[in-house]
Amino acid sequence: MALVFKFDPEQLQTLVTAINSLSDNLAKWQGEQTGAITQGFADLVETFGGIVGDDVQARIDQLRDDVKTEADALEGSAQSGD
Repeated sequence: MALVFKFDPEQLQTLVTAINSLSDNLAKWQGEQTGAITQGFADLVETFGGIVGDDVQARIDQLRDDVKTEADALEGSAQSGD
């Protein structure tokens, strides 16, 4: 016995719209994630390029806070569907 699924046109359009929206959100999130990682590595290289002692720790702490802020924003965006 074969299973048959029937969608009315409105259901099908709703499904297509939801899938497209999810795809767009994932693409935006991945783009933001890649940018944040790239910037984080660039900032670390810059940080270790001439600062010593407590200044290094202060810069690392600031970078950590910046990345956390970005990660929180991305998580919020992914959850809200923006």
